[in-house]
Amino acid sequence: TTACQHRQPIFSDQKLGKIVADEINRSDKLSMTSTIAWVVMPDHLHWLFQLQQRQSLSAVVRRVKGRSSYRINRVRRSSESVWQPGFHDHAIRKEESLQNVGNYIIQNPVRAGLVENPEDYPLLYLLW
Repeated sequence: TTACQHRQPIFSDQKLGKIVADEINRSDKLSMTSTIAWVVMPDHLHWLFQLQQRQSLSAVVRRVKGRSSYRINRVRRSSESVWQPGFHDHAIRKEESLQNVGNYIIQNPVRAGLVENPEDYPLLYLLW
């Protein structure tokens, strides 16, 4: 999980949220990650993935945040920070189910009252 600077709802603009989704997809295409689920909320991102090719978690997150910031600021014609520094990570343990965590992630827009069903939220992905 990583949040927007000052928790600003930058991704209320879906075109800016789509930039984040594009960078997540790019990370998968470059074989840095294998994504299981993600949701771009108005002011933060949840992303569940498996690291690939000996990538470090910090390097992957830094790349996605950096590339998305650059592209978002070109669209916004701004140089303001998009993301807060750092991120919160959580390794999935044996007793946890990837399916449960993935479903929890895509339910975020429902819990936030943005939609009634996850399928109605345009900025999410779930592998299954």
